[in-house]
Amino acid sequence: MLKELKKLSFLISSFLALVSCTQKKVLIVRGEPIDSSTSKVYAPDCYIKNFNQEILIREGFLYKNNVLEKYITPQTESILIDNIKKNGNSNETEPYKKLELEKINNNKIKLFNETHDILRKSGDTLFLSQNIIIIESPKNIE
Repeated sequence: MLKELKKLSFLISSFLALVSCTQKKVLIVRGEPIDSSTSKVYAPDCYIKNFNQEILIREGFLYKNNVLEKYITPQTESILIDNIKKNGNSNETEPYKKLELEKINNNKIKLFNETHDILRKSGDTLFLSQNIIIIESPKNIE
């Protein structure tokens, strides 16, 4: 009986470890195109390249399993990552605490009840109208 309980415990912990490794992450970035003649005030990691244009990250929302986990803003030294789990929602993040994302067709996405055109897809990244970028399974956001 004890052996069976240990086996069951091992299977449950293995399953939970597997689930935590495969949880879906999505990063939503609201940006602003930067004119190449404008001097950069923020750190290099506050910008995303889109062809020959750079987009300044104005705010980012990192979701894990459709629940807001981190809020990102640009700073002069680097991007600031606010851990929502530890610090709770703020006025800026309250309306975005649950990801509302729906693919309408191959050319449009509905994000927080606003429809956006898909301008370009590059790997796991979608560039939408109104300078919004969606990145599935983003790396290095911890």
